[in-house]
Amino acid sequence: MEPVVGINRHSEGRYAFIEFRTPEMATAALQLHNQVTLHGRAMTVERPQDYVDPAQSAQANAMAQMALAAFQPGGMPAGMPAGIPGLPAGMSLPPPPHQ
Repeated sequence: MEPVVGINRHSEGRYAFIEFRTPEMATAALQLHNQVTLHGRAMTVERPQDYVDPAQSAQANAMAQMALAAFQPGGMPAGMPAGIPGLPAGMSLPPPPHQ
């Protein structure tokens, strides 16, 4: 199985975006940073500047869901920790609007 599924090269040839078959293959390719040469120059292998780690994204999503739940009728679902992560202890949200 080929690790690369797509290449998008800049028209001047100064950089390219490479799509790998799996996240694990992409992570392994990062180990090539400055270890491979092309036309006598070391290649820079990095993630895109706007890359978002899926694990961090999932955590941020879970925190957002908890914050949104506090605004729903009935407040936080059973089993959820009191308060909202990131808010100082004792700080609370305003009550939900009356319907």
